[in-house]
Amino acid sequence: MPLNTLELGEAARRAIEKLERTLARKSHEGGFFGVPTGLLTGEGWDARYGTIPPEAFPVLDDGVDGAHYALWLDDPSWDVEPCVVHVAPMDSNDSDTTLGSIHVVAETADDFLTAIGAKGWKRALGPARRLTTSLSLHRDARIKRLMARRRGYATLQTLDGMGVRCRPERDRETPAPGDAPDTRSLRTDGEAARRFLERLVDQGRAATAVTMVRDLLTLGCGTEEWFPALFSSAYAAAGRPLLAEVAARAYLLPPEQRQLLVAFRAGLKSTDVER
Repeated sequence: MPLNTLELGEAARRAIEKLERTLARKSHEGGFFGVPTGLLTGEGWDARYGTIPPEAFPVLDDGVDGAHYALWLDDPSWDVEPCVVHVAPMDSNDSDTTLGSIHVVAETADDFLTAIGAKGWKRALGPARRLTTSLSLHRDARIKRLMARRRGYATLQTLDGMGVRCRPERDRETPAPGDAPDTRSLRTDGEAARRFLERLVDQGRAATAVTMVRDLLTLGCGTEEWFPALFSSAYAAAGRPLLAEVAARAYLLPPEQRQLLVAFRAGLKSTDVER
């Protein structure tokens, strides 16, 4: 689907156009920071790693283990300035997550371009990890403040740290203690996950359903064959059709890729045990 046919809010379109113009100019001048991808190439708007939420639209690849920058669009149709996140799909956040690390590095595209410019376009040639190292994503106080502000904006919290922005939901038929399954218990039971999602939607809690599938993604369910349909249905119920389409298309891994990712996850877990 061409970018100009996507139902994007004006703020998102302006951010994309600004990134396109600036990065194209710097490339022509001989200083270039990473490789344009996703939204900046006019194609591949639904391209994702199997560990990354559909809200993260890739714009710039840094060429190191799949790490890249993305515009975070809570709902692509909203006229809200998107923040810029750094995504490391092969990293792990903590013991609860399988793969995928996301950090807000700039609250606007302008802030992002200013940060790159401050490091010098010439010096930024090659892997963009040069910038991310200078920002010290995992420890830097600035990044921690940006992530804390992001959590403050979010209506509902998620394991990936980005949360879900939505209207507050009224808890209808709040489950009795012990009645609501722990998300971790649903990782290997697609049928139980589907039933619980349908229950949430029936209760008018579609945004809570989105948090559930986002947490399942963070916990590694992107490799499960039942996951894409479940993922997509949650976003559709929440009234976010573009994200639903991304979810339906981006996580349908060919069998050989799914096997590789499963093997990679198993390797990470065995390494953690050895440590």
